[in-house]
Amino acid sequence: MRFFARLMLSAFALGATSVQAAEPTFDLICRGLSGQKLHYRFDLAQKKWCIDQCQSVWGIDRLSDSMIELVTFSSDGQNDWTIKIDRYTGAFAAIRRGFGSEPKDTGACEAKTFSGFPGKKF
Repeated sequence: MRFFARLMLSAFALGATSVQAAEPTFDLICRGLSGQKLHYRFDLAQKKWCIDQCQSVWGIDRLSDSMIELVTFSSDGQNDWTIKIDRYTGAFAAIRRGFGSEPKDTGACEAKTFSGFPGKKF
């Protein structure tokens, strides 16, 4: 009986540790080789994100254990981007859609404490 109790306690401790280690909300500061610095905010549980001053919040397009993928659109279609962020390495790639499949910028992201989303007016 003691062995079973220890096994259950160990399993509970491991489960608690993995939940604490994977924060669902965080900021990312990404620096590209181009010199560009981007500040993202994420809530993975709600599958939402925003950028820089966070004036609007959008849905995350693709989310997996290893990747976050964001797709942006411009009104004229000339500034549409796909951003891919590797959750294990912190590497990112920014691909300008309509101008080939090669990234226009790559770099690294560093996780920071979540700084929040703007409040809704309605």
